[in-house]
Amino acid sequence: MIKTPTWYVFHMYKDHMDATHLESFVSTETIGIADAKVDAVTVSASHKKGDYTVTLTNADLNKARTVTVRLDGLKSISGAEGRVLAGKLKNSMNTFDKPNEVVEKKCKVEIAENTVTVKMPARSVVSLKIKK
Repeated sequence: MIKTPTWYVFHMYKDHMDATHLESFVSTETIGIADAKVDAVTVSASHKKGDYTVTLTNADLNKARTVTVRLDGLKSISGAEGRVLAGKLKNSMNTFDKPNEVVEKKCKVEIAENTVTVKMPARSVVSLKIKK
Protein backbone atom coordinates (compact mmCIF):
# COMPACT_ATOMS: atom_id res chain seq x y z
CA MET A 1 0.00 0.00 0.00
CA ILE A 2 1.26 3.48 -0.87
CA LYS A 3 0.40 6.18 1.63
CA THR A 4 -0.41 9.41 -0.18
CA PRO A 5 0.35 12.89 1.18
CA THR A 6 -3.40 13.18 1.85
CA TRP A 7 -3.22 10.06 4.05
CA TYR A 8 -0.46 11.71 6.10
CA VAL A 9 -2.46 14.94 6.49
CA PHE A 10 -5.46 13.00 7.84
CA HIS A 11 -3.08 11.12 10.15
CA MET A 12 -1.65 14.41 11.46
CA TYR A 13 -5.13 15.84 12.13
CA LYS A 14 -6.59 12.72 13.80
CA ASP A 15 -5.77 13.91 17.32
CA HIS A 16 -8.39 16.64 16.89
CA MET A 17 -11.10 13.94 16.77
CA ASP A 18 -13.24 13.78 19.93
CA ALA A 19 -11.26 16.71 21.37
CA THR A 20 -12.43 20.09 22.60
CA HIS A 21 -11.97 22.74 19.92
CA LEU A 22 -9.90 25.70 21.09
CA GLU A 23 -10.26 29.18 19.72
CA SER A 24 -7.10 30.01 17.79
CA PHE A 25 -5.76 32.93 15.81
CA VAL A 26 -2.81 33.46 13.52
CA SER A 27 -1.09 36.66 12.53
CA THR A 28 0.21 36.16 9.00
CA GLU A 29 0.45 37.79 5.62
CA THR A 30 -1.78 36.84 2.72
CA ILE A 31 -0.40 35.21 -0.41
CA GLY A 32 -1.75 34.72 -3.92
CA ILE A 33 -2.79 36.97 -6.74
CA ALA A 34 -5.51 39.59 -7.19
CA ASP A 35 -8.80 38.22 -5.82
CA ALA A 36 -7.32 34.80 -5.01
CA LYS A 37 -5.47 35.57 -1.78
CA VAL A 38 -5.32 33.27 1.25
CA ASP A 39 -3.59 33.37 4.63
CA ALA A 40 -0.04 32.05 4.32
CA VAL A 41 -0.38 30.17 7.63
CA THR A 42 -3.53 28.62 9.08
CA VAL A 43 -4.06 26.99 12.47
CA SER A 44 -6.35 24.53 14.28
CA ALA A 45 -6.13 23.76 17.99
CA SER A 46 -7.77 21.33 20.39
CA HIS A 47 -7.46 19.86 23.88
CA LYS A 48 -7.95 16.27 25.02
CA LYS A 49 -6.85 14.43 28.18
CA GLY A 50 -4.19 16.94 29.21
CA ASP A 51 -2.67 17.21 25.72
CA TYR A 52 -2.97 20.09 23.30
CA THR A 53 -2.85 19.52 19.56
CA VAL A 54 -2.00 22.38 17.23
CA THR A 55 -1.89 21.84 13.48
CA LEU A 56 -0.47 24.45 11.16
CA THR A 57 -0.31 24.78 7.38
CA ASN A 58 2.13 26.90 5.39
CA ALA A 59 0.49 27.44 2.01
CA ASP A 60 3.38 29.53 0.68
CA LEU A 61 4.96 27.69 -2.25
CA ASN A 62 8.35 29.34 -1.83
CA LYS A 63 8.89 30.68 1.68
CA ALA A 64 9.61 28.86 4.93
CA ARG A 65 8.11 30.46 8.02
CA THR A 66 8.97 30.44 11.70
CA VAL A 67 5.78 30.23 13.77
CA THR A 68 5.44 30.78 17.50
CA VAL A 69 2.39 29.26 19.18
CA ARG A 70 1.38 30.88 22.47
CA LEU A 71 -0.98 28.97 24.74
CA ASP A 72 -2.75 31.63 26.76
CA GLY A 73 -3.93 30.28 30.08
CA LEU A 74 -0.87 28.05 30.56
CA LYS A 75 2.00 29.37 32.64
CA SER A 76 4.42 26.75 31.34
CA ILE A 77 4.72 23.87 28.92
CA SER A 78 6.39 20.66 30.09
CA GLY A 79 7.01 19.17 26.66
CA ALA A 80 6.23 19.33 22.96
CA GLU A 81 6.78 17.16 19.89
CA GLY A 82 6.47 18.21 16.28
CA ARG A 83 5.82 16.34 13.04
CA VAL A 84 6.14 17.90 9.59
CA LEU A 85 4.93 16.89 6.14
CA ALA A 86 6.53 18.62 3.16
CA GLY A 87 7.56 17.63 -0.34
CA LYS A 88 10.65 18.82 -2.21
CA LEU A 89 8.43 20.20 -4.99
CA LYS A 90 4.90 21.57 -5.03
CA ASN A 91 3.76 18.48 -6.92
CA SER A 92 5.78 15.87 -4.99
CA MET A 93 3.95 12.57 -4.58
CA ASN A 94 4.43 8.99 -3.51
CA THR A 95 4.51 6.41 -6.31
CA PHE A 96 5.24 2.70 -6.58
CA ASP A 97 8.82 3.62 -7.58
CA LYS A 98 9.17 6.23 -4.80
CA PRO A 99 6.70 5.29 -2.04
CA ASN A 100 8.40 7.52 0.58
CA GLU A 101 8.86 10.74 -1.38
CA VAL A 102 6.49 12.65 0.95
CA VAL A 103 6.34 11.29 4.50
CA GLU A 104 5.73 12.62 7.98
CA LYS A 105 8.96 13.39 9.87
CA LYS A 106 9.92 14.70 13.29
CA CYS A 107 10.72 18.38 13.43
CA LYS A 108 12.53 20.49 15.98
CA VAL A 109 10.46 22.58 18.38
CA GLU A 110 11.65 25.16 20.90
CA ILE A 111 9.80 25.65 24.19
CA ALA A 112 9.87 28.82 26.28
CA GLU A 113 7.36 29.29 29.14
CA ASN A 114 3.96 29.08 27.40
CA THR A 115 5.19 29.16 23.78
CA VAL A 116 6.33 26.62 21.21
CA THR A 117 8.28 27.76 18.15
CA VAL A 118 8.67 25.71 14.98
CA LYS A 119 10.17 26.38 11.56
CA MET A 120 7.78 25.38 8.78
CA PRO A 121 9.16 24.62 5.31
CA ALA A 122 7.35 26.02 2.30
CA ARG A 123 4.32 23.88 1.29
CA SER A 124 4.05 22.12 4.64
CA VAL A 125 1.76 20.84 7.36
CA VAL A 126 2.99 20.68 10.97
CA SER A 127 1.36 18.90 13.90
CA LEU A 128 2.38 19.83 17.45
CA LYS A 129 1.58 17.71 20.53
CA ILE A 130 1.97 19.92 23.58
CA LYS A 131 1.91 18.86 27.25
CA LYS A 132 1.20 21.27 30.07
